[in-house]
Amino acid sequence: MKKSIGIVLGTMLTPFIASAAVFTAPATNIGSLATWLSQIFNVATTLILSAAVVFFLFGVFQYVMAAGDAAAQKTGRSHIINGLIGIAVMVSVWGLVTFFTNSLGATSNMPIPAPTVQPV
Repeated sequence: MKKSIGIVLGTMLTPFIASAAVFTAPATNIGSLATWLSQIFNVATTLILSAAVVFFLFGVFQYVMAAGDAAAQKTGRSHIINGLIGIAVMVSVWGLVTFFTNSLGATSNMPIPAPTVQPV
């Protein structure tokens, strides 16, 4: 069971892991530092938000499958509540990062240079 959950989560998170490689160079001024940190926080927030949603859905599944078992329903209910708290916190963090990035004048629309091949 745990192996299949790991495979499903790995498959779902693959696009986020692939997009994690698209960072700009480290900072040369305060605007580029804010942009660089914003990119890191956006990727981390996306991963943690995804985990919170999966945890919430796991709690819902646990609650529904525990029909009649009060202890299992209580565990599922606590997972649902903790998942909702995690989602709310991560959405708030995402908003704060966006607010501070815009306040510092950083742009998240920086052009990504196309890869080049060096001649031999």
